[in-house]
Amino acid sequence: MDLLISIFEFITVEGERPDNYDPYHFMWVGIVLAITVFLLCFCQNMSDKSVRNVTAGLWLSMAILELMKQVIFGLSVVDGAFVWDFEWYAFPFQFCASPLYVLPIVAFAKDGKLRDAAITFIATFSLFAGICVYIFPNDVFVHTTIINAQAMYHHGVQIFWGIYLAVRYKEKMHFRNLLKGTLIFSTLAAIAMVMNIVMHNYFLAQGMDDTFNMFFISPYYECTLPVLSVVYHAVPYPVFLCVYIFGFMLCAGLIMLIVKGVLRLAMLKK
Repeated sequence: MDLLISIFEFITVEGERPDNYDPYHFMWVGIVLAITVFLLCFCQNMSDKSVRNVTAGLWLSMAILELMKQVIFGLSVVDGAFVWDFEWYAFPFQFCASPLYVLPIVAFAKDGKLRDAAITFIATFSLFAGICVYIFPNDVFVHTTIINAQAMYHHGVQIFWGIYLAVRYKEKMHFRNLLKGTLIFSTLAAIAMVMNIVMHNYFLAQGMDDTFNMFFISPYYECTLPVLSVVYHAVPYPVFLCVYIFGFMLCAGLIMLIVKGVLRLAMLKK
């Protein structure tokens, strides 16, 4: 037990909390840009089987690191013994956690409408989410060093693999598939809403005061996302929900337009 406690205390060592646009932030931006350039320059002709294998590997690494984060958030050492107290606010069903549930479709599903929808979702919705965090990462930074690394890796994968899939499967980047990707987004958001309502009422029944706000769309807790937090306080909740849903759809469409535009320019230069 003492050895396990020592290992746990070692991996949960705390340091200075990073901030927006400090060296730690720029280091990760550089890493993601380098990986993106490498993929686009040397891996554009990767076979579909290889894409599936890499996708599966990325998903596995993200899932293992997410499990580690959940253990670190929920576990603590009190009087020389482990104590488990799960932090429900960190439950892994936020919008940025969606690759954990969608990447397996890209990796393992047969070619068809479902996989096309999943590829488009990762190349638009998920890519947009990753970019947002890399522009303003302050909300994901904590004092635990390994959690900061996990957060930047997770969202970094959303960026470089989203861009790569958009380029590798450019023939799938059209608005019919975007509508299919929107169905995945809508389904995940609907699941999040049901979970928010069920868990809130469960907490009330148990006399708990935990926060459970998946996708930040709970009718019981305020949205803390940049920009959307302003909308949340400015309009009635149903209006906020519509702005949230259609706003993300609009941003995903904009990402697709940018990708198609860049690809078209690249073709013209050839």
